[in-house]
Amino acid sequence: MTVLMRTDAGAEIGSGHVARCAVLGQMAVSRGHSVKIVGSGISPELATWLQGQGLDVVPRPPMPLEADSSWTSRLTQDLRSGDWLVVDHYGLDASWERSVDRGSGRLLVIDDLANRPHVCDALLDVGMHVLDGNPYAHLVPDNAQLFFGPGYALVREEFDKERPRQRSGAISRILVYLGGGSNSGAALQKIASALESPDLKSLSIVFLASPSDLQGISTFLERNPEFEGISPMVDMPELLDWADLVVGTCGTSTWERLLLGVPSVCLITAENQRPDAELLATAGAIVNLGDLDGLKESDIRKEIAGLLESPSSVRAILEAGQCVMEGRADAKRQLFGLFAAPL
Repeated sequence: MTVLMRTDAGAEIGSGHVARCAVLGQMAVSRGHSVKIVGSGISPELATWLQGQGLDVVPRPPMPLEADSSWTSRLTQDLRSGDWLVVDHYGLDASWERSVDRGSGRLLVIDDLANRPHVCDALLDVGMHVLDGNPYAHLVPDNAQLFFGPGYALVREEFDKERPRQRSGAISRILVYLGGGSNSGAALQKIASALESPDLKSLSIVFLASPSDLQGISTFLERNPEFEGISPMVDMPELLDWADLVVGTCGTSTWERLLLGVPSVCLITAENQRPDAELLATAGAIVNLGDLDGLKESDIRKEIAGLLESPSSVRAILEAGQCVMEGRADAKRQLFGLFAAPL
């Protein structure tokens, strides 16, 4: 089987789309299938990591999006029955899906916006917003196979293998992780400033960020011995196991935290994070600080100080988060079945 994945990365959109595709790609590779990730904005470091996972990377040259289907067709036109074209891209919809030549291959769309039509064989949306209905009812073919809800979250195999540690709810160690994207540097500085407080000096705080973003908070790191900055190429399950609380965004890493039972305080740095942040907060599974723009440092300090004083509240958050991920094993088996066709 051949699996070809069309997605992009970059400063504005981060690397979350590529990361999601990589998880599916690893599933397919583990079955002995061939996987290619086709896209622009994939950094050399990320490309090296993907190749280390057995995933080929095909760089997409600069071109207008209108020319994309024609260019992509050169790679997809020989797909055979049983092969997959996977698309994870907010800029592509039914128009692109009709115009691209995918041979006899099947089409899987990864989405979380439910704001445009698709002509696909299967659709995956792991968001909370799909649990109370089908927002794609008039956006996909009636016979499309649907994979809905956090149980299908695209997180790496090591997160499923890691056993969550028992937590008392007491907080002494905080991990700050905001992923990539153009807003991460400003958000990191705001959080660093908020945590530089006499009331929080007893905490050990690790900032996980790119070298350039860490450079932006270098003065905070130098001034505060309890602050530490490290680059993203780390053992993330081990780091989450270390943390008593995470301050982060509400993207793909949210499902990793919920799976490992790590409570989190979330802020919204992109519009597509809003539905999950609000619905997870309503379920009691996270604390939602709201939009980064307009968020005061005092709000961050107040929320964390309140959690420090109430271990029972922290435990309630992590227990609600684990409830969100119930059914994970069955959902993962169903998703894995997409690549179960014989070679």
